[in-house]
Amino acid sequence: MVVDWFRLCRAKDLKPSGDQIDVEFVSGRRHLVSIIDDGSALRLEGMVARRAVVAEHDDIAIVVWTRNRTTALVGFRIDDRGRLVGGTVVPKVGLTAKELQTCVRTVAAECDRFEYLLTGRDIE
Repeated sequence: MVVDWFRLCRAKDLKPSGDQIDVEFVSGRRHLVSIIDDGSALRLEGMVARRAVVAEHDDIAIVVWTRNRTTALVGFRIDDRGRLVGGTVVPKVGLTAKELQTCVRTVAAECDRFEYLLTGRDIE
């Protein structure tokens, strides 16, 4: 199924480019969300921390597990490159601009919040 996610993400705070959306928060912070087309769904993913930051935390698996218990839409994991990422999957069938924008903003906000909790900075 073809979904023009680029068109669905037209909003003042969302800046799509290539396969990513730059989400701008009112606070001035921002976060990138990648969109991967998996055929019948769109996978939204944001980076929380690079491998080096992940390696600094001996208990990162417990921290991620605990964080996953408190979020409903976004799940976090260590990817195959050793980075901490967060994301969600959105089915394409019946997808509306409002639904996709809500998911993109939520992934960006949760990833940005977790990044700040780990690093105290706005890196990604």
